[in-house]
Amino acid sequence: MNQFGGELIRIKLEYEGTDLNILYDFDGDNIRIHDKGNGVLHAILEIQDSEGLISWLMQCGQKFKVIEPVDVREKIVKRLKDSLLKYD
Repeated sequence: MNQFGGELIRIKLEYEGTDLNILYDFDGDNIRIHDKGNGVLHAILEIQDSEGLISWLMQCGQKFKVIEPVDVREKIVKRLKDSLLKYD
């Protein structure tokens, strides 16, 4: 999946729902979950920053919102904007 080979980073995701299997499938048990109330969870994990990570986050874009780090957020926003331009 191209997820290995980058710098190890700490990433915080906002997630709504109770099915966390997708996170555990992606990063094993190395995840901390914080309940923010009203069905909103923050998942914190350490994972390698790579093209595979960005692709996976975009694939799951309707489930997760990247809170931190900002540069990962910006990569996703740029890729989404570039994709939208193809349909204008």
